[in-house]
Amino acid sequence: MIRPVDPGLAAQASRAPTPLGLDTGGTGFASVLRSELESAREVRFSNHALQRLRSRDIELSPEQMAAIGRAVDEAAAKGGRESLLLMEDVALIASVPNRTVITAMPAREAAGNVFTNIDSAVVVPGVPAAADTPGPAPLRESPRAADRLMRRGTLEGL
Repeated sequence: MIRPVDPGLAAQASRAPTPLGLDTGGTGFASVLRSELESAREVRFSNHALQRLRSRDIELSPEQMAAIGRAVDEAAAKGGRESLLLMEDVALIASVPNRTVITAMPAREAAGNVFTNIDSAVVVPGVPAAADTPGPAPLRESPRAADRLMRRGTLEGL
């Protein structure tokens, strides 16, 4: 014998939590998927990198974190696997496929170092304007290096 469905049970079943125990509030799979994709795009920091940041008193702003994410995206688009990310005040080494920063150091310490086991480098925009940096302003209308060499005759015969 077939019995009719109790309308109260049908309404209760439509409000039941998902198998993961999440109450999606009616937004369902799309909301959960979007949330998971956004968290997967975030850049993580290894314990070593976190230790380096703390020991060197490096603090990253939300804007810098967003710039690091974009830099990792750019390296991934070009096929990079281990990338040097050069920012205005910090240098980072990142595992691109894992979206994980492996180590970090202040940019002033990075000068003169040799970075090995990397296959790409990304210079992250955000360098202070010339007026904000001490020292002489860069020459804006100087000829390109190749033009200077050509005038000296260095490139003739190539």
